[in-house]
This record gives sequence, structure tokens and C-alpha cells, in this order.
Amino acid sequence: MLRQFEWIRDGKRRNANPDMVKQIQGFTDRDMKAVIDHASRIKPPKELVAPPGWKPDLAD
Repeated sequence: MLRQFEWIRDGKRRNANPDMVKQIQGFTDRDMKAVIDHASRIKPPKELVAPPGWKPDLAD
């Protein structure tokens, strides 16, 4: 996640949304780590979480 964020900020990821690039251009490495840490802790809504014991069907 951090690598992708760095690539977007540094212009290495060519398919990045230009608005996002502008927004994070001034971010330091510490800023990026803080944003990623925060985002990684956000819990999804309960209705989007798989039930306990769920496994993907890999037959497809």
C-alpha cells in the first residue's frame, strides 16, 4: 500500500487519478504512513463483511 502511494505521489504510476496526485504531492513519507495507518484501521460496514468460515469458490 505504501509503495503504491509513493508511486502515485512521485508520478511513477501512470494510471493515477490526477486529482489524487495533486492532493498528495506535498506529503512526506511520514504523512503517507499516517494516512495509510489510519485507512487500514477503518472497519467496513457489517453487511460487507463475510460471515465466519466463509471461503471463496476457487473452482471458477
